[in-house]
Amino acid sequence: MGDIDAEIATERTVLWNLVLKQSEAAATGQTAQVRAYEVLITKHQSELDRLAALSAQLDLLKAEQTRSERYYSFLSDKENEAKLKESETLNAGFVQVVEPASAPTEPVSPYNIRVTAVSLGASLAVSILLIFLLNYTETQMSGAQVGQKFTPPPAGLKSQASD
Repeated sequence: MGDIDAEIATERTVLWNLVLKQSEAAATGQTAQVRAYEVLITKHQSELDRLAALSAQLDLLKAEQTRSERYYSFLSDKENEAKLKESETLNAGFVQVVEPASAPTEPVSPYNIRVTAVSLGASLAVSILLIFLLNYTETQMSGAQVGQKFTPPPAGLKSQASD
């Protein structure tokens, strides 16, 4: 299959020429040729529609190919970078590979329940400690006013206001 844009242009030219010939046949009164041109026009119009759909699909595939090539290039660059860093590290002399790395055979499950329980216990302990601390500071601050009992003045003293 050649260049799809060239094929679309060719189909449009053929379609345009068929429409012109159909118009000439209609002008001269040749109804049999007009019907034959209608059949050809319908055939070429459906071919043009098919080519247009293929052109849109081709554009999507080209865009996907470009994206894939860029991604492959990116990953290739990262692989080269990792190999260079590995080579630098191994050549430094103080790093020694004991065993090559391997992928885990099964997923590692996080300890969600344990972490949640510890967090809940710690927050509860901090809350209780905070309650006691606030209660203690409140009683220390207001102890002089609230904690003292009212003692009336001695009976022999008169207040100055009654004089």
